[in-house]
Amino acid sequence: MTPDTTPAHRVVLSDLAHGWSWCTAPAASPAPTQWHPIGRADTAVSLTGDTVSAPFTDDVDAWYRLVFDHPWPGDTSALTLDLAGSATDCRVWLNDKPLLHSQNMFLAHTLPLNTPLRAQANELLLHFEALSVALGHKRPRPAWRTPMVSHQQLRWVRTSLLGRMPGWSPPMPPVGLWRPVVLSRQAPDRPLHTHCRTQLQGPDGVLNVSCHFAGAPPSGWTVHVSGHGLRAQAVLAPTGPSTLTARLTLPDVPRWWPHTHGDPALFEVALHPPHGAPPQPCGAVGFRHTEADQDGGGFGLRVNGTPVFCRGACWMPLNLATLRAERADYRQALTQARDAGMNMLRVPGNTVYEDPVFFELCDELGILVWQDLMFANMDYPVDDPGFAASATAEVAQHAAHWGAHPCVAVVCGNSEVAQQAAMWGAPKTRWHQAFFTEHLRAVVEPAVPGAVYWPSSAHGGAFPHQPNAGTSSYYGVGAYKRGLDDALASRVSFATECLAFANIPPASTLRRAPCGEVPQVHSAAWKSRVYRDLMAGWDFDDVREHYVERLLGLRPDELRATDPARHLTLGRAVGAEVMSRTMAAWRSADSACRGALVWYLRDLWAGAGCGLVDDQGVPKAVFHALARVQQPLLATWVDQGLNGLSLHLVNDTAQPQTGQVDVVLYTQGQTRVAACQVNAAVAPRQTWVWPLAEGLPGFVDVTWAHRFGPPAVELVVATWRSDQGQPLGQALYFDPKLMLAFQGEPGLAAQATQTGPGCIEVTVSTQAAAFGVHIEASPGWQAHDDFFHLPPGAQTTVRFSGQGHWHATVAALNARQRATATLT
Repeated sequence: MTPDTTPAHRVVLSDLAHGWSWCTAPAASPAPTQWHPIGRADTAVSLTGDTVSAPFTDDVDAWYRLVFDHPWPGDTSALTLDLAGSATDCRVWLNDKPLLHSQNMFLAHTLPLNTPLRAQANELLLHFEALSVALGHKRPRPAWRTPMVSHQQLRWVRTSLLGRMPGWSPPMPPVGLWRPVVLSRQAPDRPLHTHCRTQLQGPDGVLNVSCHFAGAPPSGWTVHVSGHGLRAQAVLAPTGPSTLTARLTLPDVPRWWPHTHGDPALFEVALHPPHGAPPQPCGAVGFRHTEADQDGGGFGLRVNGTPVFCRGACWMPLNLATLRAERADYRQALTQARDAGMNMLRVPGNTVYEDPVFFELCDELGILVWQDLMFANMDYPVDDPGFAASATAEVAQHAAHWGAHPCVAVVCGNSEVAQQAAMWGAPKTRWHQAFFTEHLRAVVEPAVPGAVYWPSSAHGGAFPHQPNAGTSSYYGVGAYKRGLDDALASRVSFATECLAFANIPPASTLRRAPCGEVPQVHSAAWKSRVYRDLMAGWDFDDVREHYVERLLGLRPDELRATDPARHLTLGRAVGAEVMSRTMAAWRSADSACRGALVWYLRDLWAGAGCGLVDDQGVPKAVFHALARVQQPLLATWVDQGLNGLSLHLVNDTAQPQTGQVDVVLYTQGQTRVAACQVNAAVAPRQTWVWPLAEGLPGFVDVTWAHRFGPPAVELVVATWRSDQGQPLGQALYFDPKLMLAFQGEPGLAAQATQTGPGCIEVTVSTQAAAFGVHIEASPGWQAHDDFFHLPPGAQTTVRFSGQGHWHATVAALNARQRATATLT
């Protein structure tokens, strides 16, 4: 539930979204006289039209003007003007009278209008001062300098770092109106605010409702809660001069679970006014208990007493230019993440607080939210009273909206502040600030009682980013170019961000990028959209290409020069392989990891960003690969060195899984070496481990750990089926170098079938093992899986959605011949 999304006290709302004019001017210029009609009030970046070659900068003032008539002429009811988001230093006048000076982008303002509106031609004027003015003020230097931002004095300004992190986000700083402007008429007999808080008491769910009125509240209000066959209601009773409260109990209430572990059960809440007036919907609530598990110095989450492996990604705004999106866009993006097996999304502290719709849909879809407060990387002046007061008010305002959302599992004080202090030379005494460890905790915990408060995204251990203690930004596999075995060897506890690569998008995305479909990846156009740290002599292209050489034994520089198309294909495949192998290893029983969130879900513009999907939500190879290893049921092999190979079957669901596992060992692409079968019974929310050696009639050096002669086995396939023969999972173990070096031809075949309007299914089969199978279709068609592996004699079906002419070919990294997917 989101209090005040549609406040109950507003009998009539007038959305002042249209009819605006605006202009820009050099910093510190006088009020303008020439205006340009824009229709809808929006950010300055979105209004410039060209956000790339001529972006809006922080050196320019922005002015907005709206002339409007009184929506309710002759009515003398009290009116308020609501500004939900203004970025950043904003002065507001109404009919030449000053209403507001706001210096915090993240604060919403409700402004009582103490003088009546004119019947016609009211003028609302807003001035957004160039941020460069505030950054030019002489202020104390920080204790450390972070390479993430364009200007160190951004630490004094409560604004987003988006658009102000060269190398990490496009040059599109948020300035102007980024949330709605609303004029409302109030009713004194309706609540100003309604807050709901839920808790569990044994098997029962308890709902506390508090309604706040402008004056003495009327009697006769009741609150009703219903869902899942349960109903309860209570009379709201006065507990103060302007407050009514009620407490309801639902016996044996179904819990809210993340979707990977159960049903995200929700209950509808409504207020019923006296005298039979229509009820006021208050949204939905859920009942769940979340706690931090810090056994052994690590970090994990228990939901309803059950350990949950949190996997997902860091969330980015769906539209960087406007910082807003329609509900349908949120639903599409969040459903896509849910279907990919993600059960947690993190809103990082260098972005913005999300729209209430985001939390409502995460509640509905069963996606946990790790919510950073909007502080990142810098030495914030928290000892300054004015800064601290503004930041505290901001946090309190947003926390009040999160309290009833069962999806909000963690509220985190900041993103990497302590880590940056440690990594850039600040003494230990400056790493942890009481403002984040104590002060904001005291603000958040009462407002969001069902969530865990955590001081920073990297926190715990002898240094803040120690991966085997607390939480960390883990880039051992990734930016630090360590082997894939480091994911287990470093004993990662909880990675709040990880696995950042310059992920190459599909050809359809590259056609929209400035570099073209088969680009020269060393060109300036390509590199302008590849992520990098400002002070580093490398970028995330280099990271990806390091693993191309490490996993495949190929020279990326030679591929770039001689076969750029194959260079891109191998780059896509290797990113997918590294991410899927690492995530699967973290989910195994051998891992200490209890959560891993990839940096990040969605690109901010078209190019080789770190996103798992492109800026329009089109999946990349890495997205498909992660989707296969993030599902509630997972089969995966773990190489235990000289101890051999073990199979791990993961069951996150609330139901036991019984069945059989068939294992086949191959060499030469399709020649059987050995086979065995084992019965498997995996208890609910448990992992079942089985050493392969137990099922073999004799010793086989499956992992080629002893190096006696050539490899005896090149591929191990485990197929997990239920007692009824339904497929539950499949795990393949192989060395990519050996698979790529296969001298035969796997024998790919494909057939396409139209199954409905805009839907085509491609059935792919192979005779021998096929590595990195990918399907290249005509423009306008999008695959729902890609870059997968097929064992000998296997087939699979891939669904495509889209429109237009159909032509598709199927290829594999170890195949010289392509198969044409002819439509029948």
